[in-house]
Amino acid sequence: MLQTTNYKLQARHIIYTALMLLGLSFLAYFYSWVNIGAFAGFGLLMLVLGLWRREYALYLAFLELTLGSFGYLLSFGLGGLNLPIRMLFFVIIIALWIYDLITNYKLLITNLKNSCKFIISLGIFFLVCIISVLRGYFAGHGLSNVFFDANSYLYLLLFLPAIKYINTKEKLDGLLKVILAGAAILAMETFGLFIIFAKSQNIGLLEIIYKWIRDFRIGEITSLENGAYRIFLQSQIYLLIGFFLLAVLRIYKRISARKYLLLGILFSAAIYISLSRSLWIGFGAGLIVLTILMIYEKSGYKKILQVFTEIAAIIFIGAAIMSLFIPNASFLASRLKLGESALNTRTEQLKPLLPAIKNSLILGYGFGKTLTFKSFDPRITYVTKDGLYTTYAFEWGYLDMLLKFGILGLAGYLFFIFNIISKLAKKIKTAPMPVILALSSLAAFLATHIFTPYLNHPLGIGILILAGVTACIDKSQKID
Repeated sequence: MLQTTNYKLQARHIIYTALMLLGLSFLAYFYSWVNIGAFAGFGLLMLVLGLWRREYALYLAFLELTLGSFGYLLSFGLGGLNLPIRMLFFVIIIALWIYDLITNYKLLITNLKNSCKFIISLGIFFLVCIISVLRGYFAGHGLSNVFFDANSYLYLLLFLPAIKYINTKEKLDGLLKVILAGAAILAMETFGLFIIFAKSQNIGLLEIIYKWIRDFRIGEITSLENGAYRIFLQSQIYLLIGFFLLAVLRIYKRISARKYLLLGILFSAAIYISLSRSLWIGFGAGLIVLTILMIYEKSGYKKILQVFTEIAAIIFIGAAIMSLFIPNASFLASRLKLGESALNTRTEQLKPLLPAIKNSLILGYGFGKTLTFKSFDPRITYVTKDGLYTTYAFEWGYLDMLLKFGILGLAGYLFFIFNIISKLAKKIKTAPMPVILALSSLAAFLATHIFTPYLNHPLGIGILILAGVTACIDKSQKID
């Protein structure tokens, strides 16, 4: 696993590309011509990689997912709309897949037949989405609200080229290498931002970095008490995937103890810095599933104890390192105070959400449905003194889905996910490493989605695609 003997992809290539993407994004904040040039350059790189080796285009798309949160690291203004680099990557990959479908349809159809249940369940869900788009539009929810509420689900279409192009052990290994390297860069970015904001006295520099992170929709930086800061980047969900990948590699002795500890501490520190209780809950859910799978695999009491002793040590050391940089700050106390307002806001969301869902439980209201609730977010209360906030996006992930496309739509989506889990479970004996990783990762992000939406976002859909690809590798290919 993670050995690409038949391919030239190396970790340094991924790291250089990631640093170049982040560096150009930062420069694009100052110079519009850099933004346009880099946008075009990375689009050309995606096209060249895709024409050379289709799977490499998907690798670049996943690297962007681990770094870009909402996909606006680079963008291009078009007719009043801001086209993100993520959408450009998506269009190029789909275009290549359609070209292959036209020129070699027999091979592609054979590939799709091997994943018939996935395709059918995905098709059913897309039918529900189309109905929800129409319901939202004709209900007068506003074309803009309907579009931005529904467009992220289009990313599920990448499942089709992914199962076609990442269909062997080597190609899956390459994808996992990209995710691990991307997550490492993301963790270092999180750590670096934390140190800069905790220690720098240069107000101008802090303002520039803050505006870059905010304006390019990379994440959120929140000042806490006693000089502490919360660094939350939505892509940090991939820190969980990276951590479980490390754990699985360690279980099967495919990574050195030194590398495992260094990367593990880096990831745990970054997860701690995020101060995201949703990520923490997801992390716990993933660990539970990892434990169950190790027991099922008959790993043995000593091995399980060793793995979790190491994980506990890594978590403790990561948190301890963070405390060195803010020795006088009550980091967790500040988070609990900040979390109180977030919890109150989530509680207030339930007041309009639950009655609305009850009134249209079967089909929902369609995309773009808005509700008004009282928010305790300082950014909202600063603008609206009464704190009333109207939106179509809600933090209760599964309830948001029930509101938009009802219990039938949610059941259709969960049926698609169930098919992935079911096929993974059947392969656990023949390919334990990638299957344990996929199931642990799915548990982590499905739990996270309860409080922070990811299933309706390309970040979470990317994890579904990773799991689906793992499940669809041809049986003749031994993938660990």
